[in-house]
Amino acid sequence: ETIQKRVTDAYYSRCQHGFHMSGAAPYGFQLEPTTIEGIRTKMMKPDPETADIAKLMFEMYSQPGISFGDIARYFADEGILIYGKEMKRGFISQLLRNPIYAQADLDMYEFFKSQGTVVVNEATDFAGTNGCYLYQGREGEEPILVIAPHKGRIPSGLWLAVQRKLSQNTSFQNGRKC
Repeated sequence: ETIQKRVTDAYYSRCQHGFHMSGAAPYGFQLEPTTIEGIRTKMMKPDPETADIAKLMFEMYSQPGISFGDIARYFADEGILIYGKEMKRGFISQLLRNPIYAQADLDMYEFFKSQGTVVVNEATDFAGTNGCYLYQGREGEEPILVIAPHKGRIPSGLWLAVQRKLSQNTSFQNGRKC
C-alpha cells in the first residue's frame, strides 16, 4: 500500500508540473523527448501531416448545423484516413473535447474554474500561447488542468465555441446511419 501511494503521489506531482504522463500523442501531435526542470520527459510537437486536419475538425464543427456525421462524411469523401481508417464520430467527439489543442488564455482559465476543475497554474500563466493538459483527478476528486509546455494550435475562442455547441448536444447516437 505504501508503494502504491508513493507511485500515485509521484504521478500527481509530475502532472502538476505539466509533464506528459505516458501513452500515445493525441491526433495532430508527435512526442519529442525533452528535459523540464532537470527531468526527462516528452513534449507535444505538431505533426506536420495531421495537425491541420485536427484544426479543420474544430473549424468545421464550430459552424452552425455541422454535426459529427457531416465531418466524418467530408473526410471519407476526401479520402482522408485517421490512423489508416475512416473517421468515426466517437473519435471526433473525443478530439473536440480535448483542451490539449487550445491556446490557454484567461477565457480558458475561467471556463475550467467554472466547471469545478482544479487549475494548478495561476491566472497570469494563461498567456494564450501554450496548450494545456487535463488530467483525471484522484478517485473522488475533480480533474486537474495544467499549462503544458507545447504551443496551443486552436484559438481559445474557437475551442470554447465548440465546447458550447458540444454542451448543447444532449445525446450521442453512435450506431445511427444518416
